[in-house]
Amino acid sequence: MPGDQMSLLTVQQFDDVLTDLLLDKIFLWFRTFKLNPSYRETNVSREILVDIVKRNVIQLNKLNDAVHELL
Repeated sequence: MPGDQMSLLTVQQFDDVLTDLLLDKIFLWFRTFKLNPSYRETNVSREILVDIVKRNVIQLNKLNDAVHELL
């Protein structure tokens, strides 16, 4: 369905943000390649991110709440 499709730009933006938040800061501790060369990393600490994931995803099983809190 055409109305449900995301543009390449939207996919790129989501990929860059999620890679920055969930991979670079929580698991890798270094910056990975981003699709947008002018992307600027977020200023959120690892401790805050881990708390959001543990509380909303692992303990409460509320993925949507985690997404809203991250964004």
